[in-house]
Amino acid sequence: MAKQASRTLVHGSDDKYQHLFADTLDGMLVFDAETMKVVLANKAAADIAGVDFPAKMLGVDIVKSLSEGNGDRLAALLATALRKEQSPVVGDVRIATKDGREIWVNAICKKIDYQGRVAGLVALREVTDRKRAEERLLASQERNRLLIENANEGIVVIQDE
Repeated sequence: MAKQASRTLVHGSDDKYQHLFADTLDGMLVFDAETMKVVLANKAAADIAGVDFPAKMLGVDIVKSLSEGNGDRLAALLATALRKEQSPVVGDVRIATKDGREIWVNAICKKIDYQGRVAGLVALREVTDRKRAEERLLASQERNRLLIENANEGIVVIQDE
């Protein structure tokens, strides 16, 4: 199916969309709903996944290849998207890349019809820096809360308007 998908994209009626899919800065994947195997991927998806080029992603199980045993959240996100008819499903997911990194991605998943079969379209954007900043902010807020709750003296906060 992967070779057929590639031929159709390159030589079929979808020529006008080939560059949109291939050249977008977000990682884009299409996976077969029955097998959960990737049938189409762009360069940005390969970069996010830590592989040399998109063809290395074709035919691999999307959950197993991106999760390294931590795929519950990703599997749930994809399953929810495949049950919905209209709205995309969005969520942040931690993935393990083939080059050994552990990163966060924002995944937007949508059920689609691809070559007459039920499939899923996934857009991926790395958000590791944002997630780390959120974690630091939460830790700082918790530290400040503990300082205030355990202070021996009274604390007054004055806000200048």
